[in-house]
Amino acid sequence: MEVEKNQNESKPTKPVKPAQAETPKAAQAESTEQIVYLGVPMIEGDFHINYGTIYDDGVLPEEIAARTKEDANFAKMFVPVSKALKALRELQNKDSDLSLTKRNLEKDYWKRKVGK
Repeated sequence: MEVEKNQNESKPTKPVKPAQAETPKAAQAESTEQIVYLGVPMIEGDFHINYGTIYDDGVLPEEIAARTKEDANFAKMFVPVSKALKALRELQNKDSDLSLTKRNLEKDYWKRKVGK
């Protein structure tokens, strides 16, 4: 798995820590732990994110944090690095909740891309 730092943002943004009450447990970091995105790569206008992107201290750029509040499937694809191995194993099981979430995220993304 290629790991990429969040330096690929096209414009500088103010980092935002995900709101603990609004973000699903998978994306919540109990401390200042790094989180990794395990969802599908997305490019939509100025918004883009790659699989394997790691965010330091559990802090997400504003546009990504906003999307996690709007899209529960997207939010579930952020996991603490310490739990990434377990999440990757779960993604290998096509019947797991996380695997289903990722497929739904991908389906929604392609509907938006093709529907334009």
